[in-house]
Amino acid sequence: MVNEQPEKMTEVEEYVDALKNNKFVGYMPAYTYNGEDNYFPAFTYEHIDELLKYREEKSIITKFPCNPVSSEWQDELELGRYILWTIEYIRIKHIDERLLVSWRFPSQNPVLCLQSSRGVWFFDAEAYQITSDAYYAWWTGNKEKELIEIMNMDPLENTPYEWF
Repeated sequence: MVNEQPEKMTEVEEYVDALKNNKFVGYMPAYTYNGEDNYFPAFTYEHIDELLKYREEKSIITKFPCNPVSSEWQDELELGRYILWTIEYIRIKHIDERLLVSWRFPSQNPVLCLQSSRGVWFFDAEAYQITSDAYYAWWTGNKEKELIEIMNMDPLENTPYEWF
């Protein structure tokens, strides 16, 4: 009989598992990876393909890294929406990590607002479907371009939305 070892989870699978199973703790929840607390895993552009597989995941998560400078606190969020925000984090960090809010987050919150009016938040399925489609098209439709060019493209540019 062959001694079969279970397949090791990828970093993305570990991240998704941590989100789904509320493995974030403390006032400023952080993702624990290799014994270190992080606000996002050390993902790079190489993780985007795998992350995109979860972009429409509807599981509700209740513990996830949030931006401490925001006055709005979210109690729950669909996993797919958070995954898209994670991809935005990778994109901005690749350009220049100093552009991250508090040097850790892609924006104030993982919610959408209108580009024309930052005061109106969108939580509806249609807005997030448009966002999901935009990120997928941005990543899969530009593979022939240089990476820095792709990362400098705003996936939401041709939508009415932006991250708040």
